[in-house]
Amino acid sequence: MSFALRPDFEISNDPYFSLALMDAVPVEAPPVALPVPSRFWLINWITGSQMRWLVLVALYVVVQPPEKGLGQWGVPDLCTLHRYTGAPCPGCGMTRSGANLVRGHFRRAFQFHPFGYVLVPVLFGLVAISLLPSAWRAALASRLSRRERLLRVLYLTAIWTFLVFGIVRFILVLAGQLAFPGDWP
Repeated sequence: MSFALRPDFEISNDPYFSLALMDAVPVEAPPVALPVPSRFWLINWITGSQMRWLVLVALYVVVQPPEKGLGQWGVPDLCTLHRYTGAPCPGCGMTRSGANLVRGHFRRAFQFHPFGYVLVPVLFGLVAISLLPSAWRAALASRLSRRERLLRVLYLTAIWTFLVFGIVRFILVLAGQLAFPGDWP
């Protein structure tokens, strides 16, 4: 509910002007149409301001040393699983893969993590989207919402493929059948 002044009321330089607001008549405001949130996280995320944090992630990928990672600067291994078992988790090598891709070392990027070829361009694409004006991002989210089912299938396929690859790689490295980073192809 909002308030409106009586039509016959004139604004003056009266110091008691705020007392005149007590004579305001309640008026019903028109209902505001709120956007219906999508059930797919990416569509809601594109319109939010939190997406701009991806700029820092992209800068980190660019600055990261491509071979030894942060270990080159004396920072211990951030992956607890890799630190204690010596085998990589599903995400190990992703940042170094991106650092190698940015520098044009495509073969070495593949050896660190083959999914870097997919996720790093997606990361930089999302960074570009995050820098667009909010109205443009809302329009993009609206267009993507029409393809929500396809996006969900692609997303779930990518997640499951990523996890299966990571588990198989973990087991092969533990068994001594594969080196990390890989020496293939």
